[in-house]
Amino acid sequence: MNFARLTIACKNSGCRWRLHASCIEGGPKCQIKKNREEHKCGGTQHLGNKEVSSKWLAETTLEKFKDHPTYTPKELIGDVRREKGVTISYRVAWKAKESAHAQIHGDHVFAYQNLRNYCQNILEANPGSVAHVQETIEGRFLRIFIAYNASINGFMHCRPIIGLDGTHLKVKYRGLIPVFKTTIMINES
Repeated sequence: MNFARLTIACKNSGCRWRLHASCIEGGPKCQIKKNREEHKCGGTQHLGNKEVSSKWLAETTLEKFKDHPTYTPKELIGDVRREKGVTISYRVAWKAKESAHAQIHGDHVFAYQNLRNYCQNILEANPGSVAHVQETIEGRFLRIFIAYNASINGFMHCRPIIGLDGTHLKVKYRGLIPVFKTTIMINES
């Protein structure tokens, strides 16, 4: 870039803040000549700052999410305001948290896509076991059933009592996975 003078203005059309600079001896270095008024409109201090993306935020706060798994978007908003001097929306903070968790723990979509491979690995490593994934008509995960061969053989000699329970999914894809619990009672006959 070749320029002799440079004027920088605030992006906000109502703000009168300006900064004037000139090149020093035709080189790449500049010297500030005039700083007109104090910058009062807030500049980056408003919601919707385009420079603070959820991706950038996730990358810069990844260690904080690793150290504090319960770190909330509201806490992130406060920390970014204090540390960086920028106000971000709740949505940006939420997306940053989701992105950081995906980097730390892996992506849920990827995990669900690998359930078939997981079941196949169980069948190969534990011959005689049962592992089955069922999907909806749309190809989405519906349920999974796993019974290891050692458990199947052990239950054959017990009087079965089956109970139902559920595991609540508290992640992006909420739901309830039914869990069959077997209480083993030794057959006395």
